Amino acid sequence: MIAVLAHDMLFAMRVSATCREQNVVSVFGGTVELIEGKCGDSAAIRMWIVDLGHTTGPLDLLLQEIRKKSPQAQSVAFGSHVLVARLSEARAAGFDQVMTRGQFDQALVGLVEKVAAEVSPRE
Repeated sequence: MIAVLAHDMLFAMRVSATCREQNVVSVFGGTVELIEGKCGDSAAIRMWIVDLGHTTGPLDLLLQEIRKKSPQAQSVAFGSHVLVARLSEARAAGFDQVMTRGQFDQALVGLVEKVAAEVSPRE
């Protein structure tokens, strides 16, 4: 399962379609609590994708919350290339991968394939 912390519906549709192609469940929401409520078992989440353009607050605290709920999950943060400070903050917080939106667009299929290889489609 992939959890996506974002508000952008067009982006959500793109990620959802990529996940469906790989038989990976995806859950979207604007908060960690909302995502947790939708998925029922945050331990089943294998990857958290965080849109830095739609999050507020300290990223180190957000990452701590994510890791507490899904300790085995990879964390991926992305944002517009103009969000230099936010991208740097994500790196300093310890996200497993931090990339610009363009880099994320290129990496999306590979990220989903990685999760697909780790889990069964009926997760």
